[in-house]
Amino acid sequence: MDIADPIANDSVRVLLNRTIEALLSGSSIQQRLLQAKASIRQLERYKNEVPDELSALKFILDSLISSSENALSPDRELEITERLLTLYVNISDGALIF
Repeated sequence: MDIADPIANDSVRVLLNRTIEALLSGSSIQQRLLQAKASIRQLERYKNEVPDELSALKFILDSLISSSENALSPDRELEITERLLTLYVNISDGALIF
């Protein structure tokens, strides 16, 4: 599925949002990784429906894994947050709720 295509399955959208939420949480990197990995394992069942989104989340997860021994710099945290926000907007068909 192209990132610009709407996601038809609500379960997939919930899992994507849950993963993004876990990665954005204020928890420790280890806790964020644990929660995100669990959601990504569930998303693997839908990899044919959301291959681009799954790849983007795995890339971000790998970035966090490589940083898990040290605290993220503010610049790195901002970069990850921007990527996740962009992904969220794309899977929400441009809707952004504050």
